[in-house]
Amino acid sequence: MLNKQYGMPFKSLAVAVMALCLLISMGLKASAAGSDVTVYVDGNKLAQSGLMLNGATLVPMRAIFEALGAEVKWDGATRTVTANKESTEIRLTLGQANAYVNGELKTLSTPAASIDGATMVPLRFIGEALGAEVKWEGASKTVRVNRKEGASTAQAIKIDELVVSPRRALRTDETLTVQMRGEKGCKAVFDIVGLKNGIPMHEDSEGVYSGSLTILKDMKISDAVLIGRLSKDGKEGSKEASSTVTINSRSASRRSGTSSQEKINDVIDSVHPADKAEVRALKNIKVNFINNIGKGSVRLFFDNKEVTGSCTYADKSISFTPTDKVAAGKHQAKVSGTDNEGKKIDYSWEFTTKNSSVAGTESHSITLTVPSENEKIGASLHLVGTTTPGATVKFEIVHKLSIIGGLGVKDVKRLEVIANSDGQFDTQVNMSDVTSGAAITVNGEVYVDGTKVASITRNAVRE
Repeated sequence: MLNKQYGMPFKSLAVAVMALCLLISMGLKASAAGSDVTVYVDGNKLAQSGLMLNGATLVPMRAIFEALGAEVKWDGATRTVTANKESTEIRLTLGQANAYVNGELKTLSTPAASIDGATMVPLRFIGEALGAEVKWEGASKTVRVNRKEGASTAQAIKIDELVVSPRRALRTDETLTVQMRGEKGCKAVFDIVGLKNGIPMHEDSEGVYSGSLTILKDMKISDAVLIGRLSKDGKEGSKEASSTVTINSRSASRRSGTSSQEKINDVIDSVHPADKAEVRALKNIKVNFINNIGKGSVRLFFDNKEVTGSCTYADKSISFTPTDKVAAGKHQAKVSGTDNEGKKIDYSWEFTTKNSSVAGTESHSITLTVPSENEKIGASLHLVGTTTPGATVKFEIVHKLSIIGGLGVKDVKRLEVIANSDGQFDTQVNMSDVTSGAAITVNGEVYVDGTKVASITRNAVRE
């Protein structure tokens, strides 16, 4: 028999509807399963992940109740979960928004559900009903549950320091370096949220870890959160970097103070320091224009004082180098006038200097206390020294592999390290692949705000 309005057999229509419902159901399951959430209770990671559903985190029933020290019972006939801990009783039914804590009615935004055969319960409701503190870390999709009666947070692995270098937008073939300091003997990784997770790090010395990522052409992200992680004996600690990561994108250039910022408007190409940038010390203020300018047609102001008379002009730029001491803190700059095309120039911006100094007088240096000149080294090359606090030190370790056709073939190992607040750095390089007696050259370069400011060369010999 045909449905006259639609020209389709009723049996075929029913089959089609059933198939559609099945696809929708499968789609919902796939969507839910794709939103995994990592859960920690008192610093211990749950073996099973949670998932996001309608804005709420659901977790496996038995795993969360047992982790929080509650006894749980399941009534299959009524699909009801009952959990007891000391004087607290929780009762909820799958698919129902009503739940009860010690007999008091509570309304759930997302009810308990059966997903892929597992009974999943709302984490925040369960945790808070049992007197625990529940914290959501959105960037890493992590929930941390800490019982208030115990020293739960002390059980998590502590990370003392997380440093990312360089602190600017990165381009293809450049290297992002991460250093982390915390508990020794841990497995260490870092995540760039939204780009790549679980990037391995190695322990250079006790409790000091480093790792790197070489930027590939297809990598692109703006203002991504970077999280360092340490794990050991089923416990984990994490720390979010103070600065975000931008790769193959121009959106964060102004904040980092680099010269690759986007064009500001139809008359000004770029300014340095960039708007809202943080710089170590003020070396100079420079404005680059799109069209040519004439001397005297453009005025420059620094901290509400005109400095035009002390400026240097070029065809398409004006720059000012302070001679007086510039205090640490926020500063303002303004440029006004007209370019040679008659276009009006009027732009103000601000930036922050971290240290007070007289521009151009800040001196930088680097010393290597280890290795000493011509020192014999073993399977590991230890690099210890001092330089400008917070500076990035880039090392190249060069040695000859062999002689082919009368030519020496060189191997180059590269790494970066960031000096701590006292200017100290300490890292190691694996040299086990270098043959005994090989001559080794260590070249170190110091960079501050992306500018090379010092260098050193040291020779060594493989034992």
